[in-house]
Amino acid sequence: MVGWLFFLAQSYVMHSYFCYGLNVRSELKIPEFLSAKETDADVEIRYGSRDEIELEYDADQSYGLRKTPDEITLWIDDVGGLRVRKGRELLISPTENAKGDGFRFLVAGVGMGFILYQRGVSSLHGSAVAIDGEAVAFVGWKGMGKSTTAGIFHSRGYPVITDDVLPLTLPSEVVWAIPSFPHLKLLPDTLEAALAEDPDAYLRVDSQSKKRSRGVTEEFPRQALPLRCIYVLDWTEDSSDLAASPITGQEACLELLRHSFALRMFQKDGSTTDQLEQISQFVAHVPVRSFARPHDLDLVDKIPSFVENDLAENTPACPREP
Repeated sequence: MVGWLFFLAQSYVMHSYFCYGLNVRSELKIPEFLSAKETDADVEIRYGSRDEIELEYDADQSYGLRKTPDEITLWIDDVGGLRVRKGRELLISPTENAKGDGFRFLVAGVGMGFILYQRGVSSLHGSAVAIDGEAVAFVGWKGMGKSTTAGIFHSRGYPVITDDVLPLTLPSEVVWAIPSFPHLKLLPDTLEAALAEDPDAYLRVDSQSKKRSRGVTEEFPRQALPLRCIYVLDWTEDSSDLAASPITGQEACLELLRHSFALRMFQKDGSTTDQLEQISQFVAHVPVRSFARPHDLDLVDKIPSFVENDLAENTPACPREP
């Protein structure tokens, strides 16, 4: 009951934020988002009733998901749910058992990912950092080191663009990466090995997770950056080396589709004609490369210089649009 009262107490205040290139007004306080002046909102986040949002689903599942042309609804056992309408409204309803931080990150990540999807913006499930004014993205399956890679770059002074949902646009001849919000979710061993920091100095993302919540506001870009390269993370059995190689053509399209937000959330229903067309356009304009490292963290400190050298030797700088 205490958790629910905490959420309810916040529902009478509207907070103004800027994230994912959008102005957001929210009844839920999301301190990880960038604060903004009150202005016309692109998106509103409001509390709704459980009856408005809860879905029925099979007893052997722990969640329900429904997508229609105008609405996307997600309900998760013991957490709560959200309903997104027409890319402008995000209704939320945490359960009494919901943990404050965990539900907040559900809204900030998946909820806003649904908003982007409804607005026709394709997103990848990955992290990204800024290198010399250009974005470099890292995609991969869960546990492949997306956050770890962004964390080690951050420790070397590179701005983080996103840690989970990476929106991309292609207005003409350059793919642009839209920053989400300045935050990382890192495992304790990554905080120690990559950032040389004490994990106990940071709060858990939620009580069920080992990951810690780490702000990365330093030089966080508010504007979209041209995307230089997309690295698909992989493991190598060679414990003494890092390796990168090109991925081209249909294979590159399949890799980006596998790691798209739409396919991750909607499975086969995420492979729409529009989604496939956008992915193919991204591949036509941005190099896609495999990046393999050992499972252990012994070589993480070498990642930034390795990637910088690989970019210089194998990928052209992004053209600057007028």
